[in-house]
Amino acid sequence: MPRKRRGLDDQQKATLDGAFKAQFDEDVSELERLVEILPPNERATACTIKREQMARLVADRLVLKPRGVLQRLYGNGIPRSFAERERLMRAVEAVLRDQYEKLGASFVQDYMIFVNPVDGDDYDDDGSPVPIGEFEQWSQVRIGAFLADSADPAHIDTMHHYEEIFRQDMLDYDTGDFYSIRRLKGRNIGRRASQFLLYRESSERKYTFNDAQVKALDVQTKDRLSVEPELGLERLAHTHAFRIHFRKPIEPGESFDVVYNIRLPGELLDLNRDSEVMSISLTRVKNGVDKLTFNVALSFQPQAAVAYRLTQAKQFVLCDEKAPTVSLYKPKHWFEAPDQLGIEWSVDDPYIIRWSTTNPRGRMYIINFRGGDPENPLSNGKK
Repeated sequence: MPRKRRGLDDQQKATLDGAFKAQFDEDVSELERLVEILPPNERATACTIKREQMARLVADRLVLKPRGVLQRLYGNGIPRSFAERERLMRAVEAVLRDQYEKLGASFVQDYMIFVNPVDGDDYDDDGSPVPIGEFEQWSQVRIGAFLADSADPAHIDTMHHYEEIFRQDMLDYDTGDFYSIRRLKGRNIGRRASQFLLYRESSERKYTFNDAQVKALDVQTKDRLSVEPELGLERLAHTHAFRIHFRKPIEPGESFDVVYNIRLPGELLDLNRDSEVMSISLTRVKNGVDKLTFNVALSFQPQAAVAYRLTQAKQFVLCDEKAPTVSLYKPKHWFEAPDQLGIEWSVDDPYIIRWSTTNPRGRMYIINFRGGDPENPLSNGKK
């Protein structure tokens, strides 16, 4: 009979703790931003953003001493046990919600995702997690995936229906940089003209929007489109939301077709396993997607490429209706050319994993691949 574990192992704890700290930092930074836009005479009593004050509020809810909670929030003292972690996360979530409400903002982050792995309920007799198919346990999904899956109401698109969301990741292991091409094609189903598309990108590491080198084009005209970052150009953050402005407003019922690129510097330097994932979250798309295309280009021939989806119940399910294909990389679209979007990705004899699905219903989709080249850093543990 499978038995339940009462706490996390080292790898699970490290990943979940890292994800928690990144999200907590993002949420406190957003509080700071909201305070900064208040009139100067209202800022002093607006809300709590200092470490000691935040720890004291959380400690009061837990009936603990503030010093110990300070170590939990900003040190390495987050408990391993599921029960203690749940108490801490509920307290943090409640305190943040109170602070946001003081500023007239809503807070809907679910800090329960940092308690235990999504698939952490089922264990083998020896206490190790049961894998789902060929996919590694959720604890090995990168921190950026936790942040990308967050359903922040400020970043949810309620105005557009997407005919296709196209994503093509270009992984440059020599430099450690991650590049990606995104095509967003759809129509305005709102009641008023649409001025822009709102999108968001999360990374394993903090980066500035300048680092991301985002460039957007209208697919039909190839005109350059204006991109406006929510946090400015120089601020370091794990997550950046930004607006891609249309050449002219898109009236109700009208279509749009936009492509952009993004670079996440150093994103691949943390990948040192022989099995890795790339993921895309659809939590921000409220009005549906007709087709999702998800490709991953690599400098080596990958093995065992598999697609999974994360259900609304946060369970991974194999996408068995259509398996990913692996082939030599040959561009299919004009915007894949380096001179169009400025992607500095040059690899001899690259390969590509191609996968697509219609009417996607998962909240997140994942391409899991394994390296077959002995010189590939994913195969030998090198960074």
